[in-house]
Amino acid sequence: METGKPVTLLEARIVRALNCDLSPVFAGSKHEDLARTLCHIGQPVGVRFGAGMPAGTLRISYDARIAYESWRDGGEQAWQEKLENRCHQISTVLEKVQLITTRFDSVARYIG
Repeated sequence: METGKPVTLLEARIVRALNCDLSPVFAGSKHEDLARTLCHIGQPVGVRFGAGMPAGTLRISYDARIAYESWRDGGEQAWQEKLENRCHQISTVLEKVQLITTRFDSVARYIG
């Protein structure tokens, strides 16, 4: 994977890797706990980039249903807690994506 380049559909295997315990790939490193974390996000979406080159994008959201249920089930305090929790989850997903890209070939071999 190249920094600044769009992710190809093939490289969209990152979504699969996000749902895997990758700690064996990062064994002994300071990132082992993050690699172990399972991150469940929406399915990748195929898009066209630039001159029509296919790319895969990751879908991460805080949708209206979550916001509504947060308010309905507990008012502002519950909404604030759920928002903070969701932001932490998104941060974890992005950190794991970044981690995966540091050893993409090894991760791809590990997940098959």
